[in-house]
Amino acid sequence: MRRAVLIGAALVLLLLCGGCAGAPETEPSAADPVPITAWPENDFTAGLPEPEGSPVWAMDQAEQGAFSLCYEDVSEEAYQDWLGQLQLLGFVPAARASEEVSDSYLLEREGVCLSVSYSNTGEMLAISISEP
Repeated sequence: MRRAVLIGAALVLLLLCGGCAGAPETEPSAADPVPITAWPENDFTAGLPEPEGSPVWAMDQAEQGAFSLCYEDVSEEAYQDWLGQLQLLGFVPAARASEEVSDSYLLEREGVCLSVSYSNTGEMLAISISEP
């Protein structure tokens, strides 16, 4: 049951990343994506390798114990290399969902959960980091 919920969360991230190209016209709230131009330095991203590509947006949901970001211009090879780096850091795949044009993983390490979705049609990577 937990895996089904986690896979569902990963797929939701993929859908969110589909909107990477457009930024909201309204004043952003803490839960809205904020445009970024560099890898954010915070407690959630500390110790994680930065993926190749161009950062597009981040969403700080620290009050809910989560942080999300989206990258574009990520090649499939760079995505696979980045997943390998995460596994070398001790992240273990807990679930995976894959289709012809997309791939989603749920990785866990010491209470940290990474939900990662990649779409090769737009070469986009969505990452959600959460604590239990």
